[in-house]
Amino acid sequence: MAGYRFCDGLDMAGISAFTLEGRIRRPFKRIYLKAFQHMQYLGISSPVFKSYVEKLDAEIIHAHFGYDAILVYDIARALKIPLVVTLHGSDILFAPEVWKKGEAGFFFRCYPRKLEALFRDPSVFFIAVSKALREGALKRGVPAERCLVCYTGSNHRYFFPADPGHMPSNKVLFVGRLSEFKGCEFLLKAMASVQRQVPQAELVVIGDGPEKLKLTSMAEELNLKASFLGALPRDQVRDWMTKARVFCLPSITESTQSFETFGMVLLEAQLCGVPAVTSARGGSESIVHNETGFVFAEKDTEALANYVTALLTDDLLWSRFSRAAHEHVLANFTLDACTRRIEAFYDEISRS
Repeated sequence: MAGYRFCDGLDMAGISAFTLEGRIRRPFKRIYLKAFQHMQYLGISSPVFKSYVEKLDAEIIHAHFGYDAILVYDIARALKIPLVVTLHGSDILFAPEVWKKGEAGFFFRCYPRKLEALFRDPSVFFIAVSKALREGALKRGVPAERCLVCYTGSNHRYFFPADPGHMPSNKVLFVGRLSEFKGCEFLLKAMASVQRQVPQAELVVIGDGPEKLKLTSMAEELNLKASFLGALPRDQVRDWMTKARVFCLPSITESTQSFETFGMVLLEAQLCGVPAVTSARGGSESIVHNETGFVFAEKDTEALANYVTALLTDDLLWSRFSRAAHEHVLANFTLDACTRRIEAFYDEISRS
C-alpha cells in the first residue's frame, strides 16, 4: 500500500505501507510534500513515488476519491497499469463550476479537466459506493460501461447487538458531522413533536462541526431533552449505538448537488440491532423500508417524527425491525462480502 501520509484512526496492523511523509526528513518535509501535491496537479510525477509503485510490481492501482486519482494517474499511465477509482461523493457530484472558480483551492481549478482525461481513458475504471452515486457520476460524464456499484461494507465483528432480549431505552441517536448537509436541524424539529407524544424520549447527538452552536441554541429554544456529546472515539460511538432505540440520519441535498451517497453509520447502527430512519439518498439503499427501518423524504419532519414515535412506542415493531436490520446487513453488507465484490472486479479488469 502506498500513500501521501497516514491518517489518524487507521488500523494498519499487518499491512505493509509506504508514505512519502515517512520518507522525507525534516526540516524540508512540509516543503517537499506540498511540492509533491502541486507537481502531481500539474501532471509532473514524483520519481520517488513512481519508483516505489514500480517496485511493487502492481497489476492494478486503486485510488479512493477522484482527488487522489488525479495524483496517481500519470504514474499509472507511465507504468501501463489499470487505475481503479472509488468515487465517494463530492469528488464527482460537485458542479464543474465549483472547481473552476477555485472555491476548493487554487490547484483544484483544473480538477474537472483532469477528471475528463480519466473518463476518456479505457484503462481507468470507476467504483461508485451506491446506485444513487452512480447515477450522479454518469451525469458528470463517467462512462457507464466502466462504472460499477460496490457498497462499502461494515465490520460485523466490531458492531453487533447488545444481549439478546435487551430492550433499549428511549434514546434517539444521531452520529455525524454537524453541518447543514447532515440535516440534524430537521431531527431537532421532529423531536419537538416526538417528545410531546413520548415525554421520556431523549435525543443524543454525537459529532462536531460548524452548525454546533446553531443546533444547541435550537434545542434550547425548542426545550428539547437533548445531549450534544461532541466527537467521540469509535468504541464509544459503538457503545451508544447499542444503547439507542432509534438511529436517525436526516441528510439533505446541498446547493452544490452533493448528497449522502451511502452512510456507513446506517450499516453500523443496523448491525447493532438499531432500526434506522433516514432521508439519505444513497443511504436508503442499505435499508428495507418498513422492515429494517424507515425512509422519508428530505426535510419532511412530520414523517420523521411519526416514524421515530412508532419505534419508540411499539415494542413488537421495534423487536421485529431490530432483528431484521441485523440480519439484513449480515446478508448483504459485511466487510468481507463487499471486499470480495471488489476483488472480483479486480479479476475482471486483469482478464480484460
